[in-house]
Parts: sequence; C-alpha cells; structure tokens
Amino acid sequence: MEQSRASPVLVHHAELALVSYLVIIQLIANTTTDTGLTVDCRLDENHYEKVLKISDAEMATLNIKPAAFHGEWNYTISPRPPDG
Repeated sequence: MEQSRASPVLVHHAELALVSYLVIIQLIANTTTDTGLTVDCRLDENHYEKVLKISDAEMATLNIKPAAFHGEWNYTISPRPPDG
C-alpha cells in the first residue's frame, strides 16, 4: 500500500465524523493516488461465524512477509516452500 493512499482519508476528510458504514465506504471508494490507483469498496453484510481456531503453531507455518509500511496491516502470503 502506498503511504499516500491512506493519507487523503485521514487528512482531507478529517472534518467528517465516521458515523456510518456508508461514510467510511464512500471515503475509501473515492481514494485515488497520483500513480492512478483506484479503490473499489462495498459493504459485505453477510454474517460469518467464528468457528475455526488457528493455533500459534499453525500460524507460524504460514509464509507471511510484512510490508515495509504498516506490516501489521499490509503483508504478502506466499505458498509454503515444498517439503524437501
């Protein structure tokens, strides 16, 4: 994610109260960058049960590489290397 992508939402719309999903979705959907990135955003109103529990050991086997900018939010998940 480009750092400038999140900034317009925070800076240019700071006066708007994020009081509804609609406001948040409109802010995200109207985000663009100087390099031409556009964002498609819509609300998923489906309900998803939290059934599956993933252990720390299972998470440790994932091939996750955090991004340089906010790696806790932005990361790449790649296939696991083949057993060899």
